Amino acid sequence: RRSKSPHSRLGLRRSISPHSRLLGRSRSRSKSRTREAPEPILVAVTSCRSDAYHQQKAPGSTAMLPRKAPSALKLFHELAVGVKDAYEAMGATPTKPNLDPNGKLEIGQDDAKEETLGNKILYEFMGNLDFLLALVDEVAVDTATRGALKDDTKFKCIRDVIKKCNKVLEGMLVRREKKYTLFFRLVQPTETKELGKIKSWNAKVEKA
Repeated sequence: RRSKSPHSRLGLRRSISPHSRLLGRSRSRSKSRTREAPEPILVAVTSCRSDAYHQQKAPGSTAMLPRKAPSALKLFHELAVGVKDAYEAMGATPTKPNLDPNGKLEIGQDDAKEETLGNKILYEFMGNLDFLLALVDEVAVDTATRGALKDDTKFKCIRDVIKKCNKVLEGMLVRREKKYTLFFRLVQPTETKELGKIKSWNAKVEKA
């Protein structure tokens, strides 16, 4: 069973770089909801590959991967940390779904069903990112394990999961600016098409 991120065990809360800034704001929801696509939310955050990023963080809260780490790992680490920071900067980090006494998801009224299910997918997505970030942090600093993760057939399923996640994360990345500023478009709980890609990836993590 996957372990919690070392960040959680240390009780450290991610602090957002002061360079983070809001570029878009979602429309306020009216009581009479429509089926129109939600207005995109764009957020800029500082890349964790920047020295300036780590100067703003609590010591040990976010690892800085060695230069010799595989490129796929470095890309995953950068984008996963960036996406989590972007959701936190907006106060939009997915919350834990409510379960009934039988352990089943409480969906509520029909008009909230889509959003409830979407939030569940995003919550599981963030949990899977935490799991893989913890794994990458642990193996990337060890030369032998890092080499095995790159070439050993035993780690092929993990490599495949990380590469597929990179495609999902790159789909959320709008652009880079000045190398270390990342612009992300946040997937919202009602975006069925994008959520389908994330749900598919979540299933691959469970099977890995």
